[in-house]
Amino acid sequence: MKKKSSLWVLSPLFFIFISCTTESQIEKQFAYAQELVIKKKYKEAIDAYSKIAKLRKFKDLSEKSMMNMASVHYFYLKDNENAFHILDGLVQRSSDITRIIKALRMKAYIYHYSIKDFEKALMEYQKVLDFDLTHREKSEVLFEIAECYFLLNQYDQARVEFLKSSELTQDILLKERISYEVATSYFLESQYEKAEATYKDHQRLFSKGKYDLQVSLNLAKSLESQEKLKEAILIYKEILKDNPKQQIAVLKLKKVEERYKIKGLK
Repeated sequence: MKKKSSLWVLSPLFFIFISCTTESQIEKQFAYAQELVIKKKYKEAIDAYSKIAKLRKFKDLSEKSMMNMASVHYFYLKDNENAFHILDGLVQRSSDITRIIKALRMKAYIYHYSIKDFEKALMEYQKVLDFDLTHREKSEVLFEIAECYFLLNQYDQARVEFLKSSELTQDILLKERISYEVATSYFLESQYEKAEATYKDHQRLFSKGKYDLQVSLNLAKSLESQEKLKEAILIYKEILKDNPKQQIAVLKLKKVEERYKIKGLK
């Protein structure tokens, strides 16, 4: 079991240190800790941040140090346990709502993207939603919640959260991503008629966008699954105009054309 970072073991000498320390000295120590991170001296940086984190008299720099310590543990040392320990301490100690939200989101992020425990990530994201967020923050959190439901194969709930996120955001790239994910959720559920409709809506709204190739492939597969072979053939041919070596389209076109001929369709 990893030893947890300790922020609270204080000695008599430490209290003398506090009384003789000025804010400018703490700012220099904070800058020094940042330099240690740049130099990849991560354990030394944690030690430097830890000393500042104990100085509650200097609230802002103390709490910034805790956040930076958690980041070093997570991003550089791959130590989730200590990152969680510090983030929990920061949430309990801070009265700064923005900082609490940041700490909770970081904890959710670790569960979501690193540990891939989507249920625990959802619990942390829900804590974030208890706060009064900006439209942008709420949209981002709702998107992350939707992703977790999507990865848990809970597609109905994922669509609900994706659409809530889309309604709140002005970010066209996020709207494009949400549109693609909603259509793909229908595709993965084999709801091919709904997948067809939502992929066509996506193409209308985001022509030649980031997901254009995958949207076209999935749309063609959705049509093929509904025996709309002629339309599927046209889409595969359209894909190959822009991507002549796209192997999936090459193989699928050949198979669909064979099926089309066998059925004697014209």
